[in-house]
Amino acid sequence: MELTKVAEVVRLHGVEAAREMASTPHERRLVDIAHEVMADEQQAIGIGYSGMCLTGLPYRKLPDDQVWIKNGHQVTLLIEPGHLLIRGKPTRYGVPWGSRGRILLIHLMTQAVRTNSREVTLGRSAKHALERMGLAYGGESAKAIRDQGARLSACSLRWSWEHNGGNSNHRGAIITSAFTLHDEDERQDSLFSDTVVIDAEFFAALKKHPVPFSEEAIRHLSYSPMAMDVYAWLGYRLHCLERPTDVSWSSLAAQFGPGYKAIRQFRADFLLSLSAACAAYPGAKVDLTGRGLRLSPSPPPVTKLTTLPSPTARKLAGS
Repeated sequence: MELTKVAEVVRLHGVEAAREMASTPHERRLVDIAHEVMADEQQAIGIGYSGMCLTGLPYRKLPDDQVWIKNGHQVTLLIEPGHLLIRGKPTRYGVPWGSRGRILLIHLMTQAVRTNSREVTLGRSAKHALERMGLAYGGESAKAIRDQGARLSACSLRWSWEHNGGNSNHRGAIITSAFTLHDEDERQDSLFSDTVVIDAEFFAALKKHPVPFSEEAIRHLSYSPMAMDVYAWLGYRLHCLERPTDVSWSSLAAQFGPGYKAIRQFRADFLLSLSAACAAYPGAKVDLTGRGLRLSPSPPPVTKLTTLPSPTARKLAGS
């Protein structure tokens, strides 16, 4: 079974026949992902920002004082850790990371775009939205989510865009008003009664360059931050293409595998993530070549955009 074409197999032969054709546990997982995403009638939509789709957060936790640099297609993102004042004392928080950081950021961006407001109220609906994307809230998970919220609040961003033979640099943030953080057990639900204010320039860039995701797809990919990043990258790149485009293994490794010492090891892990991302994005047209990937123009990951403000919906639909 060609791993980037599992969704097509499920569409042509049905889920049961596709499961019989799967020869490994990973292939069976891909069949289930493709089936669940294609069978999703609700089609809840999450929103990402194109700049983050081309870069992304670290996969693993970094030392609290370490900056993060991520290169993408004609863009570089640098994230610097920062401080929050907790009970009047400065507390350092490292860079947000992993699946939890990504899912929480997607939720914040989605709510901001959906309401067309920089203020995002993290009410009980946030809990349900996070759970739809595979992020359970309670106990140790609640503590980890609050930690990611603090990291998103404390960090600062620097973007470098390549154009006209040079680079433009911009410094900004994600959040200008921090989450309210408490350590006592009785305040573990505090995340879901606070208001967060998105940075004005980040919000403007998000509204100008939104990328739609399937929340069902994010849920199935939440086990792997790399798979989430590949899905987001494909979600942006594929529907912007005007013709087939080749991407080399060296370029892919620079974007998705800066911590790998050998291309061979990166390629093995990347192909697992790529196959999962393609299963979660049934319309993706991606082919393996001897030198890397060939990306072809594809529809966006989701097409049901009526829940978003009409100008954004028209933009994402390409009208």
